[in-house]
Amino acid sequence: MTFPTASAFNPHAARRRTLVAGAAALAASAALPSLAHTPPALAASRLAPGEQKPLTIVVPFPPGGRSGWLAQRMAVGLDAVLGETITVEHRTGDVMTRMREFARSAPDGRTLLLAMVRLPRRGVFTHDPENAVVDSLVPITVVARDPMVLVMAESRAAELGIRSVADLLRHARRHPGRLTMASGIDGSTSEQASELFKTRSRTYITRIAAAGLTPDAEAVLGGRIDLLFATLHTARSSIRSRELRALAVTSGAQFPLPGLERLGTPTPVPLLQSVAPFAGVEVYDYSALYAPHGTPPDVADRLQQACTTVLSDTAVRNLLLTNNALPGGITRAEFAQLELAEERRWRQAR
Repeated sequence: MTFPTASAFNPHAARRRTLVAGAAALAASAALPSLAHTPPALAASRLAPGEQKPLTIVVPFPPGGRSGWLAQRMAVGLDAVLGETITVEHRTGDVMTRMREFARSAPDGRTLLLAMVRLPRRGVFTHDPENAVVDSLVPITVVARDPMVLVMAESRAAELGIRSVADLLRHARRHPGRLTMASGIDGSTSEQASELFKTRSRTYITRIAAAGLTPDAEAVLGGRIDLLFATLHTARSSIRSRELRALAVTSGAQFPLPGLERLGTPTPVPLLQSVAPFAGVEVYDYSALYAPHGTPPDVADRLQQACTTVLSDTAVRNLLLTNNALPGGITRAEFAQLELAEERRWRQAR
């Protein structure tokens, strides 16, 4: 599969954009001139006023998070491409409950879900009801890929003399089970990355399960847990302030942020795959759009084309890249291939 490359990133143009959440950012990012030129096939599919119910993007998490921010960006872009108002609806509470509710939505292409790729992931969650919910969803496209960064509190790293992944591996092998690693909830990208790290390096590091990335990061900062694979955007401010030490990033060589220059680190942070046990390893936290089971293929294809138009826009791409995410926009067939590849990879990690 082929994701759009990051080569078109214009940091000077990106820095001129005000990157804030909420209504101000929504209004600013609405001015996307290139999206005004909608492809004819999509223009022909625009709905007459009142023809159908509004298109809604459901986010199964509280407002203020990364998923909500991405959903708002897509809503603004789709509004320009499809010529209709797109709403974002946050449904809080148990994620699986919200997923089941979404799965029962009418398959008319008017309700989309923004979630992690295959949440929960097959091969991680073995309960049939959860798998049935996930398998019922119709993949539309990947919106963004967030790389992970392996972090440790600066004070703890200094205490143990750990300045690199090589130092970390030496310490872990000399003191098996003594180091702890936060792993978030079962099936999260952080949990999967930690399992892959231990499997590839053949080290014994004690897993500490927590409620999610934010409490995990707080536990690492507070010295209660040693290590964490966090999303780059989650750890960014603490790396900048020198509270967290970034040991490695999980992106590939094509990603423009391996050196984390904008994070103010004194020396470039290496790619995890540059360390011998992790050759070829790339880990991303994928955010994607899904439709309910039964959505007609032509409707799903039209939605995918509209999303790809949004994610191909230079302003949208720069906005995502400046916020440490690679734009998506792959086809539905490529999305299906990605899910199969991810499932195989994570089965091997456990």
